[in-house]
Amino acid sequence: NGVKTIEKKAFYRNEYIRNFNFEGLTSLGVSAFEESSIGSAIIPGTLTAIPEKAFYNSSLGYLSLGEGVKSIGNSAFMQCSFGTVNLGTTLTSIGNNAFDSSGISGALTIPANVTYIGNHAFATNQGISKVVMVAPEDNKIRTVGEGAFLDCSYLNTVSADGLTNWGAVVFERCYSLKTIDFGIINKINTSVLVGMWDYRNQFESITYDNNADNTKSFKVGNQTGKKLPSSITDLLQLLISEKASASVYERIAPDAQ
Repeated sequence: NGVKTIEKKAFYRNEYIRNFNFEGLTSLGVSAFEESSIGSAIIPGTLTAIPEKAFYNSSLGYLSLGEGVKSIGNSAFMQCSFGTVNLGTTLTSIGNNAFDSSGISGALTIPANVTYIGNHAFATNQGISKVVMVAPEDNKIRTVGEGAFLDCSYLNTVSADGLTNWGAVVFERCYSLKTIDFGIINKINTSVLVGMWDYRNQFESITYDNNADNTKSFKVGNQTGKKLPSSITDLLQLLISEKASASVYERIAPDAQ
């Protein structure tokens, strides 16, 4: 259709639009399709950034991100109605609440280029059963924000590769969790599994890459030489601190040990 730019709130609350040809689009305004009836969106790589609330609370049920899309803004797809979502390989940043309450189900793969997952980015997607985080490229550090998977009540398995910063209450109220591999921990907030102590007997595995040289020693505040426990029970007990009393374990680089 030759459209290069869609302005802010262009189709806000438009109840007649079902489909739109995004081919060639280079600019999309904030809340462009917020609360509209659009049902599908094939986003081309020419649109590198999807802005805040672009499709917030719309009828969007199908999403395809082209190679070239790099960032998703805050609440961009919050309260949509997806099943599975393919995030594409060029994505680097997922904003706060980007997919909050958006109906995602099944396995979710976080591509290697994603280095930032915002607060509550995938919260309240009760159908997500598995999360796989591919190791970031070039030894970059991935940050997983506060409550990123909060209330994903059927999430069963989490597998992360590479260096990761784990925020507060990431898996709060994920009551079906049985297996977690934290990968190589760069930082971890001790409230990451808050609220899970009563479900401790269901855990089959809680691991991290404790064989890597750069995860053997941590600091907590000004205290150095701290160690993370390796047993399921001890690690779980450490990582269920209430947010107010939580502390952060931060990796000490090998050359500083």
